[in-house]
Amino acid sequence: MRVGKKKTPSTARLQQIANMAGEGESLESWLNKATNPSNRQEDWEYILGFCDQINKELEGPQISVRLLAHKIQSPQEWEAIQALTVLEACMKNCGRRFHNEVGKFRFLNELIKVVSPKVTKSQRICKRPTGLSRTWSKRLVCMSGKRKMP
Repeated sequence: MRVGKKKTPSTARLQQIANMAGEGESLESWLNKATNPSNRQEDWEYILGFCDQINKELEGPQISVRLLAHKIQSPQEWEAIQALTVLEACMKNCGRRFHNEVGKFRFLNELIKVVSPKVTKSQRICKRPTGLSRTWSKRLVCMSGKRKMP
């Protein structure tokens, strides 16, 4: 089951996205479109397309986590916020292989940089990873069967 707030896209938009998937668009291309600073709002078609592409590619989780780490540290606040939204969607839609990559020291270290007020000036960006990690810890413990969700 996919998770995300989706608006009903136009037929032309659906065709454009289907063509991208059929042409084997790269993860980087999907992410660039999902986090484009000129987006007026979160683009759920591209966000979920990015998630699908991660699941299709053998090295999808490894590559996507590197790409996301870079986008999350963007000096453009809106691009970084969109990247955090993409990360959240991936945690909900991409499964254990993706979770394992996010849980590695390399990625967590990059996420810690975003939380640091010395690195990030935006309070919106600083607070978001903390909330996400709290949500993930509850959800992942429940998924592992060690504890029931409250």
